[in-house]
Amino acid sequence: MIEGVQFAGIASGIKKSGLDLGLVFFKEGMHVSALYTRNRVKAGHIHYNRKVQSHPARAILVNSGCANACTGKEGIEDLKEIGADLAAILGVKREEILFASTGVIGKRLPADTIKKALPSIAGDLKETGLESFSQAIMTTDTFPKVVSVTFKGSEEYHITGVCKGAGMINPLFATMLAFVVTDFSGRP
Repeated sequence: MIEGVQFAGIASGIKKSGLDLGLVFFKEGMHVSALYTRNRVKAGHIHYNRKVQSHPARAILVNSGCANACTGKEGIEDLKEIGADLAAILGVKREEILFASTGVIGKRLPADTIKKALPSIAGDLKETGLESFSQAIMTTDTFPKVVSVTFKGSEEYHITGVCKGAGMINPLFATMLAFVVTDFSGRP
């Protein structure tokens, strides 16, 4: 558990059953580093995130069940709409929200479904919500992948990682989402 970082995961209706929408919220702006695919075909969230990534992040919204890949400008516009609604709910700027998606390729996000679920997921945010978040980002995974470690320096620090694995036939087409958060400031 990292103070100031909250997680949530809910069933929003993107998939027929199970958790499919995850949210990470940072009470204060967080510096974010991202590594994206080297494939020439990139999903909408990658194009969107690259334009706003220079701002400190306050939230990351992750969905499973729909990759929002090969959806053109419409896929990016959907993220802008969802981001505007989520920003209003969280009290942050739209540019402070990043996105990640995994699932079926060539299908646009069900933006209205996601927007309807935003008040619920924001209301479920808690520092102990990592388990539901880890389940919400899974696609073909059979179990959630989470690790948390506490270590000592001049004080006690924490690092937590959560990811969803790649289950597609060709690894160059596979989706792996991984999120690592820490309260380590770089000063031992």
